[in-house]
Amino acid sequence: MGTDLRTALTLYERSLDAAQGVVQQAQPAFRIAELISDEHGPRWDIPHDPMGALSLYQLAERGLRVAVAHGYEFYRDCLQGSIVGQDRMRKVLDDPGFWAKQEGVRMEEDVMDVETNAKSDRAKLSAAVWGAAVGDALGVPYEFKSRGTFECQGMVGHGTHNQPAGTWSDDTALMLATCDSIRVVGHVDAADLLSRFRSWYYEGAYTPDGVVFDVGNATAEALRTGRGLTGEWDNGNGSLMRIAPLAFCDATDYEVRAASAVTHAHPTSKEACVEFVHLLRDAAADPYGTHERLRSELAGVPRDEVRSGGYVLDTLKAAKWCFANTGGYRDCVLMAVNLGSDTDTTACVAGALAGAAYGKDDIPTEWLGAMRGGDVLEATLF
Repeated sequence: MGTDLRTALTLYERSLDAAQGVVQQAQPAFRIAELISDEHGPRWDIPHDPMGALSLYQLAERGLRVAVAHGYEFYRDCLQGSIVGQDRMRKVLDDPGFWAKQEGVRMEEDVMDVETNAKSDRAKLSAAVWGAAVGDALGVPYEFKSRGTFECQGMVGHGTHNQPAGTWSDDTALMLATCDSIRVVGHVDAADLLSRFRSWYYEGAYTPDGVVFDVGNATAEALRTGRGLTGEWDNGNGSLMRIAPLAFCDATDYEVRAASAVTHAHPTSKEACVEFVHLLRDAAADPYGTHERLRSELAGVPRDEVRSGGYVLDTLKAAKWCFANTGGYRDCVLMAVNLGSDTDTTACVAGALAGAAYGKDDIPTEWLGAMRGGDVLEATLF
């Protein structure tokens, strides 16, 4: 066998050994993660890092599969003395993309697809995040006001929290912290999320001006203690309002539950987040079909039967109801705000859904122009 083929074989064997080694190192931690997790996700009251173990294990598994898929057939053919195999190996050495083309993987085309899809995914993420932030800011002046006692028609300031027009609340701040964590770490990391949430709570990070003026009780307690709340009465909408960025990365349902559990660890909250992430993905991929599906489910529900308080399932239903009964971003978020009560969060969740479906261009330019802290928001996008 020629020197080039020996070199190629050595590189392959080393990559395979390295991948197998990482898998072996990750397995004990992964088993711990399984042992300290229940069917709904990790138990964060136990001092381990199951999500870190899971991510490491999954990464190693992928590396192992890639090493095998990219090399085994070629090296086997070469070692068997196949003329065809040797010719293929020379082409592999000369053109690393050759194996992909021959095996139908289309590496070069896939790279182009990945770049195109990345731009598309970032645009969808941007639309959902801006949609949520604008909806949040629209609702801030009216939070806690009863339905029918006001009418939101556009972006105004002051009101309940006496904030300037275009100011987002804890809803968007925690969503941006989630987004920033994915941007930096690359996957769901509960410890990093907790750290960033605390930076918001104690230092004013991810706000337009360093001011924290609103926080839910469950979120505040979770950030103080480092434990997500698990009680039946702890199912506020504090994790739902910030979960949207996970729809635009490859987060699994398990990871979505883990992200929720940083503050809201009851199954009801976690499953609501999973449902919303899937709904956002559907809306971004098939806006019309998603709208029609929700319309068939909710268009006939009277407004008086739509609750808009802080319970997570009420917020999710209210956001879907607003989306189902309107045909564009503006009408959707105004309808959400005008439901009253938890106006900022209902409009934040509805705004993320409408943004994902209709795109950033459908958000009124005067509302975007009135937003404060746009540079803070943009810096978190991945």
